[in-house]
Amino acid sequence: MFAQIRTRFAALLLLAMASLGLAACDLLAAAPEDPTHRFVIQADLAELEALVDEDTSLDDLLVESTQVISRRVDSTGSRIRSISYTADGAIVLEVTGPVDGAALAALIGPTGELEFRMVDSTALPMDVYDGVAPPGSEILRMSDENYDQPLAVRRLGGISGQRLTSAMTGMDPMTNEPVVNLAFDERGGAQLARLTSENVGGQMAVVLDDEVLMAPIINEPVLGGRLQVAGGFTVEEADRLAIILNSGALPPTPFTLVEESVIAPAE
Repeated sequence: MFAQIRTRFAALLLLAMASLGLAACDLLAAAPEDPTHRFVIQADLAELEALVDEDTSLDDLLVESTQVISRRVDSTGSRIRSISYTADGAIVLEVTGPVDGAALAALIGPTGELEFRMVDSTALPMDVYDGVAPPGSEILRMSDENYDQPLAVRRLGGISGQRLTSAMTGMDPMTNEPVVNLAFDERGGAQLARLTSENVGGQMAVVLDDEVLMAPIINEPVLGGRLQVAGGFTVEEADRLAIILNSGALPPTPFTLVEESVIAPAE
């Protein structure tokens, strides 16, 4: 008798568990999917076509651009459903996950062209303020809107950001401010060591898209191929800069977010 009771109880328990499993499946099936955001990013087609030469076609530039934008969006944790480009220089991106237009525009706006160049110490302050640079230099402004003093920066003899192998955010233990830690390849590390050894006491401008992020004084040679960039960043700004530098540079032409829409998930 007790065996029959145990058998019936076990059967009822299995039936209840099966019912709960079906109900859970129904809930999962009924749960709405994350909406898909559709963005249209427009390149300046005339400027893009001006970059075409015998080695690089317009298709090459657009393929490169989609790859860079894909890497930048992937780094935010969003899921790319599709990305494609059109003949008129538009990149169509469909993304599922936590992304919004303002965040995307901030990621695609910068070209991401990073350089390390020496500040021209021969430039007279009044000439620099008037926008006049010595031969071989140019006038660049600081990216910090609160710092209005421009700088004369040498055009040649610097280090390209293409020599970077990684960019990682961190916190400065002395100031407790967000920083971006840069690592260079072997050639870049040698260039950095030589540049800083030959210019102790001078200023090295960290230039991103023709704006100076910072221009620290070189107190000693920087060896080991590593450099820390601190520009009064917020955590979000430091994260964004690291993503841009790690993803590679876009072609030097404006990319603008011109359309945003939400594709509702299927019922």
